[in-house]
Amino acid sequence: MDILEEMRGALVQGSSERLSRILAPGVYGRIGAAERAGCVALLRDLPSDQLKTQPNLCLFLALDAFERGEIPEGRRWQSVLAALRDAAPDDSEERRRLDYAVFRLSAQSPQTDNANLLLILAILYNEFLGQPAEYGWLSATDGFPSVLRGAKDLSDWGKNYRAVRSIVKPMLHVLLEDEGLGVCEAAVAELLYEKNCINEASIEVAASLTAAAPEIFFAGMAQLARINRFDPAATPARVILRQLGEQLEQRGAEHLIKNYRALCVRFLIEEGELEPVREWLQHCESDLAESRHPREGYLLTTRARAYIALGRYRDAATLLESVTLMLERGFRPLDTADCLANSAIACELLGSSSLAMEKLERALELTRPYGYIRVFADLGGQMLRLLERLRGSRRAGDPYLAAICAATEQFAQLRPALYAPPAQAEAAPLAEGLTQAELGVLRLIGEGRTNNEVAAAMQIKLTTVKFHMKNIMGKLGAKNRTEAVSIARRQKII
Repeated sequence: MDILEEMRGALVQGSSERLSRILAPGVYGRIGAAERAGCVALLRDLPSDQLKTQPNLCLFLALDAFERGEIPEGRRWQSVLAALRDAAPDDSEERRRLDYAVFRLSAQSPQTDNANLLLILAILYNEFLGQPAEYGWLSATDGFPSVLRGAKDLSDWGKNYRAVRSIVKPMLHVLLEDEGLGVCEAAVAELLYEKNCINEASIEVAASLTAAAPEIFFAGMAQLARINRFDPAATPARVILRQLGEQLEQRGAEHLIKNYRALCVRFLIEEGELEPVREWLQHCESDLAESRHPREGYLLTTRARAYIALGRYRDAATLLESVTLMLERGFRPLDTADCLANSAIACELLGSSSLAMEKLERALELTRPYGYIRVFADLGGQMLRLLERLRGSRRAGDPYLAAICAATEQFAQLRPALYAPPAQAEAAPLAEGLTQAELGVLRLIGEGRTNNEVAAAMQIKLTTVKFHMKNIMGKLGAKNRTEAVSIARRQKII
């Protein structure tokens, strides 16, 4: 009997306890996508109050929501699990199981906000977990942020990274045995790098370079390659990346290869070597054509960087707008700022200077509480021109902006080919990709009209409206009409 038949039998009996046994922890990862979808459909037939009494069912629904990128729904089931945990008797077997379930879900959550991070720390610090977590759950490279990656994106904790480390380091041996130090130091090194403390970052990253876990080794080597760009006497980034690729192959880390290739592409873009970038882009455009999941954020932003480097500014702007919306649904200030900073460059190169300034200011608002510098500085000369214009207009006495400008100027000299406009680069307004008919449909949709109302207003067939809407969503990189309107308004198309 397959799992769906078992669940139907339990539903006929009206037994939520039997359903909970069928969907025990670990089942979610062992069944295929079609079976998971079937399980979720059956669970949704149960009354909400009944679901909320069964931790296994809540965990299953939350994991499914995060997998689909439905963050608010996942958070809702996560809160139910946390409440069940708090209600369980101290030192009981039920409490221990719920501790593990809440930790697992928190660690796999695509974003980590303040309350969620504190919940993870409380569980780890106060209650011993009997089962070690898998490396991927705390990996900075496997699609989910580690505990410290979440910590560094909190205003107070981000400023006091040493306090974060002192709390987290003693606990990591419970989760990762001998690899805890590597996880912690790789994350702290990244934090120091973003704050432009290059020398300190180079010291902190050392522990991750000997990690047996490929995810931790990847994070450390990637950070080392970034750090070594500033030291002519150090091992060149190209050599580090080649060694990283060889090690990933030897360790059979196939799940990291996509991110590894994207990492290499970023370095090629910096050096102005665009032919391999073009080849990579042709391959990944089809591979990521429909992907808009938070775990693909690194690949999608790398793709946008490739668009900018190759002069496809409109493509970059529309893709980054979509990714920014995706990241803003959760708490991802550093990643969101990275999208906005690159988007500002794309808009500027398209001739939309006011929109570029707007995006740059939004990015600075996100990063100022943490003192992040390199998210801007590593974009070189194109970013420097935007920063200097902003500084000259109304922020001449801003020490944070002055520090960013100084670091950006240094990097612009180090990587002069970064984002240098190609000879045949685009110089068209953002809206040019839409036809007049598509613009008309989009404006009416933006007014809140239905497809039938749009068809009547434009005197066209309903099927034609749907055809135009499909084209609009494709050109703007939107998943639905609401997102298409939001992107169009942000880009001032409508």
